[in-house]
Amino acid sequence: MVPLIQHFYPCNWLQIQENVMDPAHLEFLHAITGSHFPDEMRMHSVLDWLESPSGMICIATRRVDENIWVRINEYIPPNTRQFPSGGPSVRQAHVYRARHTHFTVPVDDHNTMFMGFVRLGEGQEEPRGPGFGQTADRPYEERQRVPGDYDAQTSIHGGFSRHGLEHLATTDGGVIMLRNIVRRGIRAVQNGQDPAHVLWEAGQVVPTYSNHTVKPLPKAPTPEAEEQLLRATGRQVAEGYLKDHASLVEHIS
Repeated sequence: MVPLIQHFYPCNWLQIQENVMDPAHLEFLHAITGSHFPDEMRMHSVLDWLESPSGMICIATRRVDENIWVRINEYIPPNTRQFPSGGPSVRQAHVYRARHTHFTVPVDDHNTMFMGFVRLGEGQEEPRGPGFGQTADRPYEERQRVPGDYDAQTSIHGGFSRHGLEHLATTDGGVIMLRNIVRRGIRAVQNGQDPAHVLWEAGQVVPTYSNHTVKPLPKAPTPEAEEQLLRATGRQVAEGYLKDHASLVEHIS
């Protein structure tokens, strides 16, 4: 496990945190505008979201040849997010655990400190700094042509998103769920209660679920049936891990 170099974003912490529950942006911001993510990220994904014992998860399911690839991101309130790598060996059946754990720490309403760590497998090179598109270190003109997370999240004037001006769509279901979890947590604290998902017992392990799973499964006969198959498979994989967290730990250890 290797710590990441901390850096700062000139925007509100919540819109950074929402990023991990908005996987639709991968197919556009990251995959189409540049080559810093695997080609499989360009493929259409079927999205779903579920609350978990630790917070919530996002399920992005894709067809890759004769396999179905289920990629699960995770939000742990109030400000932790986990996600797997971009997709190594997604053409072979396997399970990988979360690679990245990030913390978005508010400095004030308009600035956020970003820190975390990455898990490396044997022989993998240590990251030398923030990933591509996570800082403003590239020329502005280049960032306009090939933007990254930093450019999308800090482009709002003042670094503070006005939710009342948004036009949310079906792919924003995870953002809505995340905001509701934060809102419920704030109201619980205001009423002198603990927010949901908080574990106070000493030595208690926080269950986590982020991973990606690739399993062989033939294609359905029609596009409509394939869409249903992807959604059902993604939900089945995720619910299996939520029901039996020990099986996920055993599978990927």
